[in-house]
Amino acid sequence: MFEKDAVICIYHYLSAESVEGEGNSSGRDGYYYYFLYAFDQSGLISPDVLLETYFEKFQSEINAGGYVGPFNNLDELNQYAFVLMEKLDAGSVYSISVQEYNAVIEESENVMELLENLIKHANGLKNIEKTNRSKGLFGKIFQS
Repeated sequence: MFEKDAVICIYHYLSAESVEGEGNSSGRDGYYYYFLYAFDQSGLISPDVLLETYFEKFQSEINAGGYVGPFNNLDELNQYAFVLMEKLDAGSVYSISVQEYNAVIEESENVMELLENLIKHANGLKNIEKTNRSKGLFGKIFQS
């Protein structure tokens, strides 16, 4: 079942040259992970929010072609996804590669199946604090 307060993030593994252009000013070469899109139940999350969160986490304004990144590895990408989840006060965040995303679209017959398959194939992180805050009477009593 798709969670109402979940965020889905789609990422890609690209060369710095293809994202930042030949002779990029960052001097970066090689391949990196970049977020392409993020959405929740209300739709696409503003690129401004994604970039602002990236800057807050990594203190870098490097961004080219509308991508959010670079991330050196999946651990950095997941750290960013976790910070984004907290900023949006979401219950969970799921990161999926663009290749897996396309495969999920092809295998899904309707929107509900698509959302369920995205969660099944993506790397998920839960916001434990939000989950604990919303747990009935005890969550309300022990809320900080």
